[in-house]
Amino acid sequence: MLANPVEQGEQSQRVLQAIVTRNGEQRLLEISVPLGVDLRPGLLIQIDEGEVGSAPYLTCNANGCAAVIALDNKVWRQLRAGQKAKIGIRGLGQPENTVLQLSLKGFTAASNVLIQN
Repeated sequence: MLANPVEQGEQSQRVLQAIVTRNGEQRLLEISVPLGVDLRPGLLIQIDEGEVGSAPYLTCNANGCAAVIALDNKVWRQLRAGQKAKIGIRGLGQPENTVLQLSLKGFTAASNVLIQN
């Protein structure tokens, strides 16, 4: 499992957490965001300046809401070669998305461990 939290503000409030796991041969990216997001549009993800993809939220609990993305070989290679991922979320009642940036620095080295285990 690889985890990367993104915090914001003086209080270091967690606004996003990305976890890469494996279920057998399937690689999965779980992105968790705080409660209060508009669930209807799902979240948006873009690696560097590539295509913008979307994922529906699958569940919410007391800690926030999560979307899970199956990582095919194309997206896996983009994550390993990328510099940053942009995650777009929309707060409930907000007209526009908030874009959060997730550094991919060190992702390749960390993902090598995931591949080996």
